[in-house]
Amino acid sequence: MAELNIRPHRPPSKSGGRHLFCTVEDESAYMQAAFYGNAIENYMATIRLSPAIIVRGRMVRKALGCSMEVEQAWPLSIHDSQATASQGTTHDLRAISKSDGSICS
Repeated sequence: MAELNIRPHRPPSKSGGRHLFCTVEDESAYMQAAFYGNAIENYMATIRLSPAIIVRGRMVRKALGCSMEVEQAWPLSIHDSQATASQGTTHDLRAISKSDGSICS
């Protein structure tokens, strides 16, 4: 998915585990993206420095919301977004919503 990268942050955890979160937004909704383990080391610069990103990972649904455990991330350039739009391969966050019609948040 390609989205705006909003407010990347690394809050402290009780367990001492390493994690990085950011909120991603496309024109349909917001979603929490979570980076753990090697994904933090591999994509820290991308997440901290890129205003728009492409992320790939595993969707995790809990209660009424969902988030993504990110496995890969790339900075999104204007060239990338134009190529994706012209190929008709964009995926908005509504496409990954629950079957009852609620939006992942």
